[in-house]
Amino acid sequence: MEQVYSEPLRRANEEAQEITRESLRTALLYLMNEQEFCEITVTDLARRAGVSRSAFYRNYTGKEQILEEIRQRFFLVEAAMLQTEEYHRDPRAYYFRLFTSMKEENARVIQAIFRARTPDGVPLYMNRAMEKLYPPGGAAERYQMRMYQAALSMLIVEWVENAMEESPEWMSSLCMHCFHEEKWIPT
Repeated sequence: MEQVYSEPLRRANEEAQEITRESLRTALLYLMNEQEFCEITVTDLARRAGVSRSAFYRNYTGKEQILEEIRQRFFLVEAAMLQTEEYHRDPRAYYFRLFTSMKEENARVIQAIFRARTPDGVPLYMNRAMEKLYPPGGAAERYQMRMYQAALSMLIVEWVENAMEESPEWMSSLCMHCFHEEKWIPT
């Protein structure tokens, strides 16, 4: 009889934990738009998320762990777009979707990540995400992927640091020129 009740209870606890974690991730992003990452305290985070400090520590060891999770989730989603058939069929559409997503849908997340100014930085996270999706094969393939990762991540870093001034169309055209040897026609 006890088995019947334990499974729904376990699922309910997991859902509650994910709601708490999502609340803390959201709270961190809001706070990072208001103050420097180094100034944010666990108390600030718990208060903004509407959870207790003990709920915070049941889920995370510190605010750095939340930022790490936000970065990993974001860059894994962005890197996963490279696995889509769209990328292989129409890379320009992929780049357009990538830069549009970053500028119009995820600008707040990206800018918060950049403002945190932590030592590991954006290229490292993008590289880790891409390595999860594309385990390196031989030496030539590994170096080629590393070169592509570095170029694309540094391009994104520069674009974000310049307040995403160039349009997604312009950035797509640049990527096609750099990575696919297509004549560059700035739009």
